[in-house]
Amino acid sequence: MRTLPNVASFASVVVLLGAMASCNGMLGIEEAELDPSVGGAEMGGSTSTGGSSSGGTSNGGTSSGGTSSGGTSSTQTTAPVTDPPAVGCVDPGPHCAECLSSCGAFDKNACLANPTCRKALDSYRSCLGDGCTGGEGCRERLSAIADADVERLVGCLSTDFCVSNCGSSPVVTMCELYCACMADNCSAQFASPSECLTKCQAAGRSDLTYCQKMHCEFLELPNTDATVHCEHAMGIGQCTAPIVVPPGDCKMAYPGFPCKVATDCCSMDCSNQVCR
Repeated sequence: MRTLPNVASFASVVVLLGAMASCNGMLGIEEAELDPSVGGAEMGGSTSTGGSSSGGTSNGGTSSGGTSSGGTSSTQTTAPVTDPPAVGCVDPGPHCAECLSSCGAFDKNACLANPTCRKALDSYRSCLGDGCTGGEGCRERLSAIADADVERLVGCLSTDFCVSNCGSSPVVTMCELYCACMADNCSAQFASPSECLTKCQAAGRSDLTYCQKMHCEFLELPNTDATVHCEHAMGIGQCTAPIVVPPGDCKMAYPGFPCKVATDCCSMDCSNQVCR
């Protein structure tokens, strides 16, 4: 197995913050119910059935083994479920923030407070890929999402100024996405959104922030454990070590990421709502 490299510190931007994703598309969430992952590589092959893998090291320690019941996952997506930020496509370009502020119809804070729009922002980043290219095609993917805030986002990204400055750049930082979700789903963890941003930016680990964000967004799904996943979203028990990339080309959830059923995971092992 290889591990993803550490990622540089993120640019600081103060935002509203509301609820990432999914967790719809997340593990079965990063874009299933809200389909915010409408950008990215297509999932290959069909979903495999039951079975469990042996324990192993996840993003924060050794798993306790165990498997969830089988069944078909309701969280299938057409994009990679786990798609952490790449070294070459992490932070917004220097003038991308100016692009967003120049669009009178688009409200960045409202978008971040909206789980669907928040996940669309991350989907755009994911769609750009490691090389941060393909902005036009990624905007077109977002246009398929039926949400007023996302429609305004697409309109903003389609202006000449934004095409030039955000066409090959993430629109917001991972810390902004994470802290917006934490304000929605795990608000007791930070005294204020600004405290969350300050601590996240100081940590300087967008890969681990992505993992934590996914646990937070997972709480958008029904029948999820807020106590457990808010702890994971704080780097307690999960998301404490570099993300482990499973062998092969799995498009499902990596070890240490949230899950509902075994078929959500590359390992086919979901225990206590975490892939092992």
